[in-house]
Amino acid sequence: MCKITPGDQVLDIGCGPGLYSERLAAAGVQMTGIDQSEISLDYADKQAKIKNLSIEYRHMNFLDLNDHERYDAVIQVFGEFCTLPNDDRDLFLANVFRALKPNGLFIMDVSTRKLRMKDGLKNNWYVSEGGFWYPRRHLVLEMGFDYPDSDTWLDQYIVVNEEGVTTIYRAWFHDYSLNKLIPVVEKANFFVETVWGDLAGAPYDEHGDWIALALKKNKYQFLKDKYSV
Repeated sequence: MCKITPGDQVLDIGCGPGLYSERLAAAGVQMTGIDQSEISLDYADKQAKIKNLSIEYRHMNFLDLNDHERYDAVIQVFGEFCTLPNDDRDLFLANVFRALKPNGLFIMDVSTRKLRMKDGLKNNWYVSEGGFWYPRRHLVLEMGFDYPDSDTWLDQYIVVNEEGVTTIYRAWFHDYSLNKLIPVVEKANFFVETVWGDLAGAPYDEHGDWIALALKKNKYQFLKDKYSV
């Protein structure tokens, strides 16, 4: 079983408001968090100061990560990996590999098609007085599209404000099965050290909603026999 221990240097990619970074920092881990949302990082930084936690937060696109052998572990949680198109995914894995120390760990999770089928496609509309998409009154049309041949889903949001201005937002998700995920990470020179059903450590289930992996740098190992992939 992989472990993160006090004193380790750990990078939290897509750290958001710092929920995981704070817990690890409180346990003595030397944390760095990166995110593209300035609002989330402002909140995270304020909370760290209130709780007297030493956490380095950086506002950046993780595709621009250029650290070299700095971290004992890198974490990315809640399926952010699934938002990356293939070229960006491969670049991201190369960035993580470079950022890890020899024998460093990359701990991540991905959603499976089972989860998306359970949640179903979005097909809804509503009027908001102001919120996430727009600060004043607006209409939101939600639509979902399924592309099963590529295990890809699209959540589309059409936002119409009071002036009639229409804005379209699209969120793409690429879900994975274990037998499709392992070749991707092995191509990036990682080997699979541990497979779970989620990042809480549940046993791997081929019919589960999530797959969580601990990937190690600089070694090579197949788990095909063990997990029947």
